[in-house]
Amino acid sequence: MTVLSHARQYSQYYGDRIVGAALISSAAEGVSRSLLGEILKNPALEAVRFTARSAPKLVHRGRRATRSLIKPILVAASYGDEKISPSVVAFSQKMMYGTPIPTLVGFLHALETLDETAALPTVAKIPTLIACGDRDLLTPAEYSRDMAAALPDCELLIVEGAGHLVQLEKPDIINDGLVRLVKRATPPSRLKSLTRRWRERARRHD
Repeated sequence: MTVLSHARQYSQYYGDRIVGAALISSAAEGVSRSLLGEILKNPALEAVRFTARSAPKLVHRGRRATRSLIKPILVAASYGDEKISPSVVAFSQKMMYGTPIPTLVGFLHALETLDETAALPTVAKIPTLIACGDRDLLTPAEYSRDMAAALPDCELLIVEGAGHLVQLEKPDIINDGLVRLVKRATPPSRLKSLTRRWRERARRHD
């Protein structure tokens, strides 16, 4: 979503300075039709959003109750396999629960009103990777398929058994996809030079 927002605002860089992009667990529009949309219809959550805009200090004082309202969204924005490493779960939860409530509320509003379809023609100028988990409840795979249909030079990667945090749940699959993207987006001569630099840097750190 951030990539699409950037492409809409700075289209002049795409195809020149920006030669490839990865959209992971993302969507161009329609997030309000997913599980997130149902959660956002909660009247209590709407009250929290109003309070966050008008009296953010009050929301901060009631952050425990506020987080209980937002918890279903945090659960949806998680994993597709219960066997995920507890340390990985703890890592992601620490980030999510450490985010200030007004920031979370603002992010939810941005998701609810999301429409970055105007950016797709800009991103279509460059090679792309679109990846998501087939158990993603926040941005289901249909959103990735919709974006891929608008991007001619796109690899669509639907990861079996993964949820919204597919890059943490199945890192090797995502990393391999990113390597393929770099190869597609980089001229062979440039790729050879970069590979040599990476190997030299790796040797220095051994």
